[in-house]
Amino acid sequence: LCDIDWLQRRFDQAVAEGERCVAFNPSRTDCYIALATALTVSNKLEAGVRAAEKAMRLDPTHQDFYEYFVASPYVLMGRYEEAIPLLKRHLTVWPDNPWAFSLLIVAYTELGRDSDARASAAELMRTNPDFVWGQPNKDAAVNKRYANDLRRAGFK
Repeated sequence: LCDIDWLQRRFDQAVAEGERCVAFNPSRTDCYIALATALTVSNKLEAGVRAAEKAMRLDPTHQDFYEYFVASPYVLMGRYEEAIPLLKRHLTVWPDNPWAFSLLIVAYTELGRDSDARASAAELMRTNPDFVWGQPNKDAAVNKRYANDLRRAGFK
């Protein structure tokens, strides 16, 4: 329900569903990841990082997976230098995650690392040729900036 809610732009409801999931299942990493995502797309970034870090603590054997969910709010916070290594590690194990590639492109573009951004855009188009950037954030300005960064890097 949490994911459906934020995809349908019911951000407050998504956060409430994520919190409910965690309350009922405090040892389930998927609940913390659902909550982290809902918090991040709702621009509650520090809380999103904390939820993702909790999932990492509960399941340290899959840190590379959870790093994406820490990197996502980092990109929104402008902490690009911290997000890039997390995204790169995530992508070494999960190379088909188009959202991780798109965040990597945004981070590189925002840092002025245009050649790295273009290389990441080419890899995204190679691995996920049908990927379409949506508008997963509550803030329209964020969605516009991300779309512009992706276009600037050559993502079609």
